[in-house]
Amino acid sequence: MSDSEEEESPDRQLKLVVLGDGTTGKTSLATRFAQETFGKQYKQTIGLDFFLKRIILPVDLEHMRTVKVDKHQRFCQENNFSSHFVSAKTGDSVFLCFQRIAADILGIKLNKAELEQSQRVVKADIVNYSQEPVTRTVNPPRSSMCAVQ
Repeated sequence: MSDSEEEESPDRQLKLVVLGDGTTGKTSLATRFAQETFGKQYKQTIGLDFFLKRIILPVDLEHMRTVKVDKHQRFCQENNFSSHFVSAKTGDSVFLCFQRIAADILGIKLNKAELEQSQRVVKADIVNYSQEPVTRTVNPPRSSMCAVQ
């Protein structure tokens, strides 16, 4: 990506407000997100807290590609080329690309564990939500919830 293309998509800042009743975990959520920590001891927040976290969201510039993915893959298969989708900017799959090319040249078959070793780990919790329909009342009872707006 050239410097002029980067100037066209400047960094954006968002301010999120987390609202809710006391002791619902608003500060704990914000601390976990911004500082990747969790305090096991409860200390009530007086007033408000500010947290800052810079995140980079993946941006696919597929609309700017002159050769579409399926045409690229078909060309590689027809000509016995290896195909690698990488990003120098984010570093996605760069090491894996060179590892695979070197292994192919040397005639070494990489196993799944060796291929996965160079991949970034994305942590996620699996949540199993109830599939039962939720009924709403006109004047719901007051509950302890927080909302992100």
